Amino acid sequence: MKSVKDYLEGSPEERELLGLLYGWSGARADIFMFLLRTGEEMTVDELSKHVERERSTVYRAAENLTEESCVEKSREPVENGGYRKVYSAPEDDEIEQDMKLTVSELEDRAIEQVEEVAQQYESETV
Repeated sequence: MKSVKDYLEGSPEERELLGLLYGWSGARADIFMFLLRTGEEMTVDELSKHVERERSTVYRAAENLTEESCVEKSREPVENGGYRKVYSAPEDDEIEQDMKLTVSELEDRAIEQVEEVAQQYESETV
């Protein structure tokens, strides 16, 4: 059985899907799809090289994805003491659940908007 990661390979259609579901484009979509495909933890510097974007852009996008609970951030110790931040994609089941929930929320909002328009039309025609 294919996983969510197998389906999100970076095509324009997948970028469009992420845009529709989450409002992502550009760096956020690139980082999310890259982390999904690799399945590895990566620093901002590593991500910046792979998605060919400025480090500051990648940092902001990765932090936003983390705040949205779409990317996981952890701290990894380094040899000289201290640590470095690494980002990774969540597990397939978490991604699938989140996508289903997002679609359900979008559907609920769309139904509400259609009902509002119908009520406005009825009140204008009476």
